[in-house]
Amino acid sequence: MKNMYKQSLGYFRKNLLNVLVLGLLTFLTSFMYFFVEASIDKNLAWLSTKGSLSKDEKALLAALNSNKILASSFLIFLLAITCFVFFMFYKKILI
Repeated sequence: MKNMYKQSLGYFRKNLLNVLVLGLLTFLTSFMYFFVEASIDKNLAWLSTKGSLSKDEKALLAALNSNKILASSFLIFLLAITCFVFFMFYKKILI
């Protein structure tokens, strides 16, 4: 097991750019989702404090709900892309 860790660490050092791209892809995927989700939640909390909503606020509420679904689907698709890139990266290691 120790030899496997040593070999993986050596490969990562040789391919530092690949490792940085994988890390950046993973970080940006999560950051994008949580940034959008936090701003949507903040606006939803603001709308929930109001007693009655105007026509524009109802449209904003509908848009926020659809944006929440859109953010979730983007997270799933970007995670799938990230998993594919990781698979291709590790497939290259194992060969």
